[in-house]
Parts: sequence; C-alpha cells; structure tokens
Amino acid sequence: SAGTLSLSNSVVSGNTAFVGGAIESAGPLTLTATVIQSNNASYAGGGIYMDGGTLTMTDSVISGNTSPIGAGGGLLLDTAAVVLDRTTVSGNSSGNWGGGIYNLGTMTVTNSSIVANAANGWGGGIYNTATGIANVFNSTIAYNGANQDDDANGGQAGGVVNYGIFAIRNTLIAANNIEGIPLYDDCAG
Repeated sequence: SAGTLSLSNSVVSGNTAFVGGAIESAGPLTLTATVIQSNNASYAGGGIYMDGGTLTMTDSVISGNTSPIGAGGGLLLDTAAVVLDRTTVSGNSSGNWGGGIYNLGTMTVTNSSIVANAANGWGGGIYNTATGIANVFNSTIAYNGANQDDDANGGQAGGVVNYGIFAIRNTLIAANNIEGIPLYDDCAG
C-alpha cells in the first residue's frame, strides 16, 4: 500500500512476500483489533514492512511471523513513525536482527508486550538502529532470545539492542537470553 490503509477486526494470515509477509506499506496504515499471524517474508519484515509512512496499531497482535534470512521477524520499521498501543508482538523470528521489531524510524510502544520472539543474530525482542528513536512505556519485554541458531557468529541481548535513542519507563525487561548461555542477557548497545 502506498496510500491510506485501515484494517479493523481482521486477521491477515498465511501470506508470503519478499518484504512485508502480510503488509508492506509506505503510506498511513491503521490496524485496530487486528491479528497479523503466520506470515513469511523471505528478506525482511515477516509480518509488516513499513517503508516510510505511519503505522498506528491498537488492541492488535503480531504473532508467529518469520523473516528467515533478514531482519524484523514481526515488524521492520524503515524510516516510519509508529505507535503500538495495547499490542502484543510475540513468537516472531528473524534470521538476523530484531526477532520482534527492527527499528530504523521513530517508534512509541505503550501498554504492550514484546515476548517470546527470536533472532538468529542480535536483539531477540527489539533491535534499534543508529537512526532509530524508540520509546517504550508501561510495557513488558520478556522471554525473547538472541543467537537462536547457536552458531559461531553468536549474538547479543535477547531483549533489546540499542544503537540509537531509547527511552524506557515503567517497563519490565526480564528473562531474555542468548542461546547456549545459561545467564540472562537483557540489553546491549
């Protein structure tokens, strides 16, 4: 979508694409009470690939999406402005960085859960790049994992990797891990 797209009370499931397994959008995208699940992007953004534009998700779920060789198993936010409110990002996986979310834009997450996502590289929950601005308030980032393929390349921070600007308030970050290491590794960068 390059224009305005709104979905409510919907399910988008079982789709495959190069980027944005369920949705690729460059325009305003609004998702309300919507489930994005079991989609696959061969390169990036297993669930949603935001190529600029804006995304507002409320009372929604992004679950079980994959990006087997790229980044952003659940969402890849490329220069996008994103608001996630009362949204769950869970059970997504990427072959590289950001099992749940890979952020290059501006992201605000409130009253949400980012749980049980996996990255073969770094940042099982969230990977925030040098251009990324992330605000996470009143949320939970837990049980995510990095280096899930347990290869020689290793990984960092099952929870959050940050190289940009990251503000966290009233948020639980706990029980995130790196595969093959018996200690929790919640944050890096």
